[in-house]
Amino acid sequence: NMPPTAGAMTRRIVVLADRQAYGWQTDAETAWQQLAAAAKANELPTTVEVLTLGPEADAPINLVVTRLETERTLVTPGESFQLTAEIKNVGTKASRDNELAWFVAGKSLGTSAVPELGPGATKVVHWSHELPDEGAYELTCQLRDDDDVHADDQAGVIVEAVTTLPILLVQQSAPQSGRRLSSLQFLTSALGYDGARPEGDWQSLYRPGVVSADDLSRTNLSSYRAIVLLDVAMLPGSSHEQLAEFVTGGGGLWITLGDNTKRETFNATWYDEGAGLAPLPIGRLLDRTGREEPAARVHPPSATHPALTHLADTDRLDIDQVEISRYFRLDTSRQPEIRVLLETGTGHPLAVEHFLGRGRIILQSHALDHRWSNLPRTKSFVVMVHDWLNYLSQPAATEHNLQSGAP
Repeated sequence: NMPPTAGAMTRRIVVLADRQAYGWQTDAETAWQQLAAAAKANELPTTVEVLTLGPEADAPINLVVTRLETERTLVTPGESFQLTAEIKNVGTKASRDNELAWFVAGKSLGTSAVPELGPGATKVVHWSHELPDEGAYELTCQLRDDDDVHADDQAGVIVEAVTTLPILLVQQSAPQSGRRLSSLQFLTSALGYDGARPEGDWQSLYRPGVVSADDLSRTNLSSYRAIVLLDVAMLPGSSHEQLAEFVTGGGGLWITLGDNTKRETFNATWYDEGAGLAPLPIGRLLDRTGREEPAARVHPPSATHPALTHLADTDRLDIDQVEISRYFRLDTSRQPEIRVLLETGTGHPLAVEHFLGRGRIILQSHALDHRWSNLPRTKSFVVMVHDWLNYLSQPAATEHNLQSGAP
């Protein structure tokens, strides 16, 4: 975009290329059309000439670390997590055997073997690691055997280790002593707690606090990352506004329905003609408990959503074996484009997501209770609880790993 020299009659732009398509975004048709239009609109007649350097026989070997990612960017100190790197040969000749070196804060961790790759071939490499102390760490990987193009031989990702993240669990009334196998009991057991008390040798990153609906308005929500409403029918006073402010600021809200849910009350207060916290109104309760007709099966989700990546793996988890015997119909006719996280095999939504300000809301059509489904007794339950809390709490976290151009 340099100004033309005095007396110039034309402008010629020469692009020197190295026979590599990687990085040119050749499928970005709109952007290329805008570039062509800008050239035509220039005050000087402009031509663009592309010169490909070197004969085909001298085309470079070019291995690229196309991505480095981790299943979790928030972990507890001492907790093992997995890094995944994808290596691709974007050159026109086969690569040599190579090694991928792993580093944390510049300190070497070890290497992984990368075999010879033909043109266009890829290799996915995994590495497990744990961070010793709290803090944000940069983990990087780099190909050991430099090829002809060096700049794309490495990648990095930031992982933060924290001791605990507080979440708040809200019940309709105060917990009853001695009551077992409630939604609260199942949920906190999945986190390594009995209510708000640690239980056993392992505790999750998420530390639960428990309050009743009546006490919510007197609770400072700013210290929590996510809130789970366990079958809460009514909230007193300004609690709805309090929750809306919490979510707008980046907090996560998980609403589960259950025995206390009344259709008319829910639609009037929680949905409120689209102005409430619930993204959808609810219809009638479908109850197959004790009936001859089979319970509804959960349709395995796709892995295209961060809250569903692990649940979609039916080789390791049993989400396809989950049976829902009781659930409320979620009326998607008001918002047909809403994102459905889980649904039955017949297409009835079981969980949907909604956005409010910076925060996220998940509405679930059934209780986390064995009387409503066998979900709390499956392997998928613990994974779902952690993945959904990860997803809900992410907007309030310090934002690392921003891509180029991201706000």
